[in-house]
Amino acid sequence: MQSFSSIEAVFPQEEAAKKFGLRKDRIGDPFVLGDKDTIFGSFDTIEVSVKIRSHGSRYESAVPIIAYGSKTRVNYQRNFDIVAQMGI
Repeated sequence: MQSFSSIEAVFPQEEAAKKFGLRKDRIGDPFVLGDKDTIFGSFDTIEVSVKIRSHGSRYESAVPIIAYGSKTRVNYQRNFDIVAQMGI
């Protein structure tokens, strides 16, 4: 198997869905994680200087979730937990 310095891990879709609490219909197979200095996208050149926040990295997994107008105090672990609680 070939390795790439910018790839941290690769998981089959089923394993990634279970490990990271993701919906299988919203992730690829294989599921690829970049290292802390890598994001994935379509660019015209190999290296692009960007000042944006990417999504989908283990290094960005601590993102605050704020639920405005919540009537209960619950420690949600994932954003879709809020949606499930609301019945949406």
